[in-house]
Formats: sequence, C-alpha cells, structure tokens
Amino acid sequence: TAFLNGALARDLDDGEPLVVSGETSWQKHRIKVEGPAPATLEFCYSKDASLSDWQDRVWVSGVEIGLPPVFKTQPSAPTLKPGARSFELRAVVESARFYRWKKDGVTLKDQRSGDRVVSGATTPVLSVKGAVAADSGSYTLEAGNDADTVASKYVAVAVPLPPVLLHGIVAPRTLRAGEPLTLSVEAAGAGPLFSTWKKDGKTIGRFSGTVYKLAKASSSASGKYSVVVSNAFGAVASAEVQVRVGASVP
Repeated sequence: TAFLNGALARDLDDGEPLVVSGETSWQKHRIKVEGPAPATLEFCYSKDASLSDWQDRVWVSGVEIGLPPVFKTQPSAPTLKPGARSFELRAVVESARFYRWKKDGVTLKDQRSGDRVVSGATTPVLSVKGAVAADSGSYTLEAGNDADTVASKYVAVAVPLPPVLLHGIVAPRTLRAGEPLTLSVEAAGAGPLFSTWKKDGKTIGRFSGTVYKLAKASSSASGKYSVVVSNAFGAVASAEVQVRVGASVP
C-alpha cells in the first residue's frame, strides 16, 4: 500500500487506490504529487497470518520523479485586419512530449479543404491559412509528458468575416396556443453575434445571440419566420420557416 503525505495514494491513470495484494508481476503506477514541498511517499507492506518463511516479499524499484510541462510563453490572440484570412498561434513550452490544439474544446487535426489549410495541430505552433468565419472561437493548447498534461490559457480568435449559418432555423413541428415558442439558428463567426428576427417580412426584435423566445404563443404567432445574423463584419440571412400554432388543449 502506498501513502502520500499520510493519505492513501491513488493511481494517476485510473484513480484507484494504490494497493497491491497477492502474487503479481511487475506493475507500473503513477502518483501525482501536489502541494508544498517536501512530500513524503511511503510504501507499507503487511504480512498475513500464513506461515511461509521467506515466501512473502515485495519490491519497489525504479522510482522516477517527473515534472509536468511548463509554459514559458502563452499563446496570444492575433490582431487581424478586415479581410485577413490567415493567423498563427504560438507557444513556448518546456519538457513537453506531445501537443494538442483545441478549438472550443474540440481537438484539431491538420487538414486541407480548398484554400483552407490547418497545420501544426500537434506542435507548439498552429497555423491556419485561408481561414473561414467558423475558425473564429476559443483556442487552447494542451502540452503533456509522462508526468502530466497542462493546458494554456484560452485565446479568442476573431476572423474578420461575416458570420455563416451552419443550418437553417430550428422550429417546433407542432405547437398549441399557450405553449412557449422557441426558434433558434446555429451560426459561426467572430462574436458577438446578434440576430434580427422577422415574421412575415416584418421585424419583431433584435437580440444578442441566435435564439428567439415567446413565452406564450397564440394563433397570431402563426406565420413565416426568418432571421438575419450579424457581427461587426457583416450579416447573413436565413430562409423562412413556417410556424403554425393550433388551438389550445382544453
């Protein structure tokens, strides 16, 4: 049984208590040491009541101390002029063995699509050429080694292009009077994003974000809805969707 600073130690990989019992082969475990120095790591061996002279034993071998990667230079947000479609994110990290760039929490991969090229997704320098509106977002770099994995601060990238719609308006298939009406559209682009909603061609409101809500719909809420999503660099309009509000249920 292993103890760290007097408390039962746990394996870093699976979170299980570091307890070895019975006859086993060599095992490798990792323990994360946190808090102020010094730290005390103890290995305790206990013998059962069975009498078997010199048959019960345990070895601890190959203790290695590893330090997690250290960010010497954090990635910083690029300043892009209107119309610019290329940017680079760069970090300096010590003792890292591998790297992973993420955008909005999703791991990136090197790829090419038309004139858009993403490279360096597994290096400390990420390059995006021919960027599109959907490349706007929050980026972070994860750097790791055998000891631990650490993440950089988040970097907000705003590609100076109008937003794009990822799909059309999502509307309820059936709706009765008195029920709430919620319409939404998914868009990508440099924030903040605003949405101007229209019903039968007439503006009914402008909101931050891309969602329209009506607490209680009536029959007069029936009609054709559309939205214009905009940011500081332009706007994009959706197609119309038909919303029908039926009679309320007694």
